[in-house]
Amino acid sequence: MSQKNITTKLMAKTMDKEFVTYEVALALKELGFDEECFKWYHNPDLLTDDEVFLIYNNDNELFAFAPLKQQVFRWFREKYDLLGYIDSDTMEYGIEYSYHINILKRGDTWFNLYIDTYEEAEERCIDKLIKIAKQQDNG
Repeated sequence: MSQKNITTKLMAKTMDKEFVTYEVALALKELGFDEECFKWYHNPDLLTDDEVFLIYNNDNELFAFAPLKQQVFRWFREKYDLLGYIDSDTMEYGIEYSYHINILKRGDTWFNLYIDTYEEAEERCIDKLIKIAKQQDNG
């Protein structure tokens, strides 16, 4: 295998953490997410970018597009008027993170403070965005 192929495979594996989890992808699918993505899931263990797989499995109930987290935040802003973002604060013992969600139509803000890592704050924010969107759909 050439050095270029090895580097490309390593970069792709490193980038996998930028995509939402399978569970989040399925929840987004339930909300109607169907935008183009670089990767998709067939099951919890298979994150792929194989075009042949996409053609033959798009209607499979286990199939779900795997958007980048930044794509999810944009989608919620555009479709549900929910603006989610991560904030940080420097404390004596280190940095603490929080997430904020502005419900733009109502002018409400929902937030959760003191989360240990940026990534955890992102995950919790996306989970809360999903819950709020489901409530809006059912409300």
